[in-house]
Amino acid sequence: MSGFDFMDWLYGLSGKDGRPNDLGYWMGYEIAKAYFNKKKDKKRAVESIIKIEDYPAFLEESGYLQSYLP
Repeated sequence: MSGFDFMDWLYGLSGKDGRPNDLGYWMGYEIAKAYFNKKKDKKRAVESIIKIEDYPAFLEESGYLQSYLP
């Protein structure tokens, strides 16, 4: 999210570990789904997803990480 080397997350696999191919696409889908499901105004939610500018804030607002953090 904060870097520019996407090889381990997108466009296949770097081969240095056992992550599945294109894991970044799946993670993005799960975060966007969490955001969408949390919002009452679905039309505005889709617009917000398409126009994300502040990725850390979007991740926080999605609530996706809440189940993984203590």
